[in-house]
Amino acid sequence: MELDLEGPLANRAYLILASSFVARPIALVTTISPDGKVNAAPFSFFNVLGANPPILAVAPGDRDDGTPKDTARNIRLTHEYLIRTTSAA
Repeated sequence: MELDLEGPLANRAYLILASSFVARPIALVTTISPDGKVNAAPFSFFNVLGANPPILAVAPGDRDDGTPKDTARNIRLTHEYLIRTTSAA
């Protein structure tokens, strides 16, 4: 099956992707803006991409108007963030 998530299904891409891979762990990404405001956001779109070098990716989407969400903006401006993951119980 092939799904064109940039064509007719674009408005449902998040729902299709999120429901295709279950159960996804949750990461809490904490950032601080340049003026000191703390932001903590949950992410279910994150994963380990490599071990050498170690790479952990998170995917903060943009707002509907195309502006970056706070997490992405803060990381770009400060280059600092903390990722906390949940454990499987």
